[in-house]
Amino acid sequence: MAASGSLLAVLDACPLIVERVTFGSGEAAFDVDIQSVDKSTLEAIANKAVRTVKRRGVDVREPNTEVFREQLRDHCLRGWSRFTYEKFLRACNRALPVSGEIQVDGNGTVKKLTEDVPYSPEEALVVLEHARGLVEDEVRNFDDWLYSEATRIADSKSAKEAVAKNG
Repeated sequence: MAASGSLLAVLDACPLIVERVTFGSGEAAFDVDIQSVDKSTLEAIANKAVRTVKRRGVDVREPNTEVFREQLRDHCLRGWSRFTYEKFLRACNRALPVSGEIQVDGNGTVKKLTEDVPYSPEEALVVLEHARGLVEDEVRNFDDWLYSEATRIADSKSAKEAVAKNG
């Protein structure tokens, strides 16, 4: 039986739930907004992030991290908070300028290290590629951590739905 058109309109009108999760620890920690997606979306992300290359005449599947990061950004990452230029530099294992300021573009724009990094799709890709942080006593790449958290959220969502369905 097909779903009612009005109910589909309701679903289309309401965005997916977003959970706020902390990445990193201590002074480098910041909050990340992760959109709740289903397992099939996560599987699609993983499948799209593989490319086939020929090695010695044999087709070999290998990860395509650029596509993986773009898919994560487009489907899971919705923003961040408490994410300053200082925290970005710490997450990328860079030295902090003594002046407490940093040039943020080619036009000479200078920002204080304590200012928040604005979220944009372009900035998200930079963070997904370069950031690492200490999570539960383990250094994790931001992109791997984000995929793990999106999977955890999808698993908990599935478990809640099963409990609600089965009582």
